[in-house]
Amino acid sequence: MMQHNSKADRCSSFQLIISKYPVYGYQQPNGSWTGLIGELQRQEVDFAGTLFAVTPERLGILDFSEALYFDEYNTLYILPDVTADMVSFMKPYSLLIQRNRAQFIYCLYTSI
Repeated sequence: MMQHNSKADRCSSFQLIISKYPVYGYQQPNGSWTGLIGELQRQEVDFAGTLFAVTPERLGILDFSEALYFDEYNTLYILPDVTADMVSFMKPYSLLIQRNRAQFIYCLYTSI
């Protein structure tokens, strides 16, 4: 059996609660909040492990901690060329098929 000797060990227990509110929350006309922010305002929970956008309204009732993690997603792509291309119908095919079609078209027009 493991014994806890330090005061920190004896006082550091927590209970993970899954919120019954699937939204961050918004302020109602009477000043109360809904959602996760409402749970914090009513002191039903001590802290929330999610990202809240820092707004002036939320700063009035919440104590924000320093950000622990940031992630950023970027997407890079090349804009397609929208100029007309007379042979664009052949581009999905392999080079061998393109060459054979070009030879066929050349032979067809030169034999006329």
